Amino acid sequence: MRRKYPDDFVLNGPSRKRQVALSFDDGPDLTFTPRILDVLREHGVKATFFVVGNRVAAHPDVVKRMVREGHVVANHSWDHPNLAKMSPEKVRMQLVRAEDVIFRVAGYRPKLFRPP
Repeated sequence: MRRKYPDDFVLNGPSRKRQVALSFDDGPDLTFTPRILDVLREHGVKATFFVVGNRVAAHPDVVKRMVREGHVVANHSWDHPNLAKMSPEKVRMQLVRAEDVIFRVAGYRPKLFRPP
């Protein structure tokens, strides 16, 4: 994907800041995501969750908890395909469909996308 869309990738942030970014991919699910949220809350830590659209549709309450607790919800496609093997139109549909369900559940459109 990076070779296909080189101008659209951010690989790292400013190097002058000493910080760590926590991110979690492929959720939400009902087993591990609530446990992760519990640990993050215990330690006062925020994270970015790159969620899969069909899982957002299946587990909206977990995503609502992410938002309520101050985490960032970001796009990780609709159903986690290999986007490099898809046409640009099918890639776009993956992103738009996931973005739409995230908007309906989280209340905002994600600004970040991580390819599966």
